[in-house]
Amino acid sequence: MSTSLKNTAGCGKIATTLVCLCSILSHRRKDKNMKKKVRAIIIKDGSVLLIYRSKHGQEYFVFPGGSIEKEDKDDMAALIRECKEELGVDVSVGNLITSSIFDGGKEPQQEMFYFCSIISGELGTGNGPEFQGKTGYEGTYTLCWVSRNGFEGKNIQPANVAVIVKEMM
Repeated sequence: MSTSLKNTAGCGKIATTLVCLCSILSHRRKDKNMKKKVRAIIIKDGSVLLIYRSKHGQEYFVFPGGSIEKEDKDDMAALIRECKEELGVDVSVGNLITSSIFDGGKEPQQEMFYFCSIISGELGTGNGPEFQGKTGYEGTYTLCWVSRNGFEGKNIQPANVAVIVKEMM
């Protein structure tokens, strides 16, 4: 398993400068067949919103989000749709914080992590496949807020992005 990451943490806490944003965009891999995903970094009252997963005997935390579909106009539209499906909330999508290429053995995928803010809705009311029967979705799926101190001892994936987010908090 290999992960490539463009870190923009040195560009300032939450405000990402245009120079860093351009650097991330130039880092994007050109492979059109690579699966692309978008992820939300939602920080509120000193905690970040994560999804606790228990699947095939493994326990870990991930940032909300999912795949970019053909119907999505762009990354931002995909992330807005994913947050509505997974979380039950509408979000405002902000700056791209980092981009990561993950090769977990199946097929490489690129993940883009955006800073987001919840603008309406109620957490936990999502209607995605995670909440419906007979969709083939496996394991447990629990939303949780994790404080900066709460990162210790948690398997937050991808770990290199967790480090950046912890620095932002």
